[in-house]
Amino acid sequence: MPPRFRLPAALLVVVILAAGCRARPADAPPDALDRLLGLIQQRLLVAHDVARWKWSQGKPISDPAREAKLLEEVAALGRDRGLDPEFVRSFFTAQMEAGKLLQQADFDRWRADGRDRGEAGPDLAALRARIDQLDVELLDALAAVGPLPLPEDRREVLKQRAAAVLDGAGIDEEVRARALQPLW
Repeated sequence: MPPRFRLPAALLVVVILAAGCRARPADAPPDALDRLLGLIQQRLLVAHDVARWKWSQGKPISDPAREAKLLEEVAALGRDRGLDPEFVRSFFTAQMEAGKLLQQADFDRWRADGRDRGEAGPDLAALRARIDQLDVELLDALAAVGPLPLPEDRREVLKQRAAAVLDGAGIDEEVRARALQPLW
């Protein structure tokens, strides 16, 4: 290549490389937060199926023994991922409470509609296996998000993304706020 073309060609390479390495705009949702929100949504949606099982079996929404066992398990698994066990307990307590809000809304609606309790509900063992799987994925997502609770600038991004991701299927503002509260 003649010497007079070296500098422009080198400059063109730098411009092309820089264009491909541009930082994401500040308002773009971080992938880790979207993954976390998507998993929270999936766990909340399973609560509707759990409510159907509990309704059909005449069981109460709250299961303190199962909840206590789950909190101990996720705290230990979280510790293995470098997460603070108290934060993990707080986060999963919030997930369970948000799920119970959904279940209570389902119970109230079914009661008002006169729904028969004898209708077949989903398989509880399969539902619990799905929740356990989601809990492990949630722990991995929490570890990937970074420092917890989130710093102020990431909280705003989380609030904006949560309004979009955690919308519908009974996930109202109260449920969303409860599920996300430990992240603030």
